[in-house]
Amino acid sequence: MPLPDAARLLVTLTDGLTTTWLADRDTAAARATVAFAAQALAALAVPLSPTGLADATPDDPAPGGPSPDGPAPDDAAPGPAPASEHEEHRAC
Repeated sequence: MPLPDAARLLVTLTDGLTTTWLADRDTAAARATVAFAAQALAALAVPLSPTGLADATPDDPAPGGPSPDGPAPDDAAPGPAPASEHEEHRAC
């Protein structure tokens, strides 16, 4: 899972946990939810390669690798990759 997606999942889990706790004040349930969410997010982690970048998975090809959609049409001029609003978090 790409880091921006995992970060968004963490924010979503935190938001839901917070609003649920504010509604019911059930601290024991909130702690159980945090423990489960931490394990679920940790399961998404991938080992770092010697270069310090996350190893590519079949669902997330390495930069510059083949596109899952196949090659671009011949008349498509390659341009810079679109900027991501999460680009500054890629080195985390």
